[in-house]
Amino acid sequence: MFNRFKASAYKDLLILSRDKAGLAILFFMPVMLIFIMTLIQDAAYSTMSQSSLPIIYVDQDQDSLGTSIRRGLQSTSLVRLVTGENGKDFNRTAAEEAVSSGKYLLAVVVPEGASEAIRRSVSQNIERALLDPDAEFEPIEKAEITVFVDPAAQQAFINSVSSTLREFISEMKTKLVFETFSRELAKLLPDGDEPEFNNEDVVLFKQEYATHDRMTTFPNTVQHNVPAWTIFAMFFIIIPLSVSLIREKSEGSMVRLKTLPGSYLDILLGKFAVFFVVCNIQFVLMMLVGIVLLPLVGLPVLNFGGHLAAIAVVALCNAFAATCSGLVLGTVATSMQQATIGGSVAVLIFAAIGGIWVPTYVMPVIMEKLSVVSPLNWGLNAFYNIFLRGAGTSDILGDALKLVVFGFAMMGVAVGYHRFRSE
Repeated sequence: MFNRFKASAYKDLLILSRDKAGLAILFFMPVMLIFIMTLIQDAAYSTMSQSSLPIIYVDQDQDSLGTSIRRGLQSTSLVRLVTGENGKDFNRTAAEEAVSSGKYLLAVVVPEGASEAIRRSVSQNIERALLDPDAEFEPIEKAEITVFVDPAAQQAFINSVSSTLREFISEMKTKLVFETFSRELAKLLPDGDEPEFNNEDVVLFKQEYATHDRMTTFPNTVQHNVPAWTIFAMFFIIIPLSVSLIREKSEGSMVRLKTLPGSYLDILLGKFAVFFVVCNIQFVLMMLVGIVLLPLVGLPVLNFGGHLAAIAVVALCNAFAATCSGLVLGTVATSMQQATIGGSVAVLIFAAIGGIWVPTYVMPVIMEKLSVVSPLNWGLNAFYNIFLRGAGTSDILGDALKLVVFGFAMMGVAVGYHRFRSE
């Protein structure tokens, strides 16, 4: 047994040590993947959350509502208001043309008389409540705030602006209710003085991250992206591993290994040992990217949250599952083309449904349910629990156990398939 294991491991170590270009690809490409993808996604995140996007604002109301909306939008970091171009103020038609040409993502047009429409509506309702429930009034012409939208604008951005507009309109209407109610009530009081109402907020809004250890380092793009793309890169170890197995079968090395005493499992374990170590070296290098390289370009340092033992457990389990997957592919595939194409597509599919590219919570319900079968999803959940939620070793054992069981299952499939073909 030990002879086959030792011979298989030694052969792979020798081949890897002599293949300088292959080693560079094995270790350099994952590092570059982490570096580039984190930079790209940080830029996209910053565009939406930190940079103010220019939108057109046309205030035809020139009254309380138009002023309130303008001040409210100016107070947010979400947008930057543009009211004119080339020395001329935008009107409704010019705003629509500017958006349709792609120069701006949105244009907000507050129509004339919008504030007065709110005042009349509030005044009529209060008069019915305080004076005459059966009073009849002339119908109020409704004011319609128009938002022109570029079809290329992201729906999340559109929803954010629309939600902000509704909030300001609601605040303005509440303010007018109190003002009008005070004025009408003053008419009924003997001294005629308007009563003062306390309109101070008694319900406050507080946002707090729900973590296991009340982390003081808040989640950022580095905490999100480095673990996700690390798992993605680690599973690509299946391609060089499977190609190595196929080359042995085609060049006759496997026949020579089989002349030694032992089983096919011994050969697989020797190969597993080498690539398992390679996979963990990849992990260490990719973590160093988050600690050393990314801060050099202005991104936050990757924070481990003080749970190095938990990180090590998940890394080892991911490497185990990824390496065993490569053994199956190398055993089943009959050509290098099958291994490279099949392995790449399999990793891409598992990454897609596992939440590496798109968070599972924004997927369709059927895809969200399907994501639980992806080993990349198990590793991603475990890493997110550690890096984002401050979880410890005991909290990630469930996902780690899934990866280990998956790895043993893949190893069993490889041995069983080889035995079936041999018979």
